[in-house]
Amino acid sequence: MLIKKEEYETRVATATPLGLVIINYELLLDYIDASISSVETDEFDSCVENAINSNGLLMDSLDLSYEIGRELMSIYIYVSKILVDARRIKDIELLKEAKELVSILFESWQEIAKSDDGTPILSNSKVYEGLTYKDGKLTEMIVESDQNDFKA
Repeated sequence: MLIKKEEYETRVATATPLGLVIINYELLLDYIDASISSVETDEFDSCVENAINSNGLLMDSLDLSYEIGRELMSIYIYVSKILVDARRIKDIELLKEAKELVSILFESWQEIAKSDDGTPILSNSKVYEGLTYKDGKLTEMIVESDQNDFKA
């Protein structure tokens, strides 16, 4: 699979809560694309599973005390059903349908994010990147905060 989680690490560390929603949508769309391109390979099931899990994270982030949260939950449940069915019968058209729905929501969230003036989750943090050997790759990210040090 071509998803590079390292590309998202710095963005996650410095994102606002709304920024995290945007990142999760990007990951979900990436996983759906990976699923479409891997339908004839052994990676297909794991790609779709990653998409299902990413969709689940969106579901977990909802506040169901608001009507919009309940409406989004209905859409996410439908997307989850599509993804499960697509995995079961290896149907690219179902994956494309899921991608279309998620893309529409993603575009809406991007519009909302244009007016986001929220504070990053790790506010007062500086991000430093260095190299270390991990899982056969050179990669490391260190986030220093005025109050705590975080390592990812």
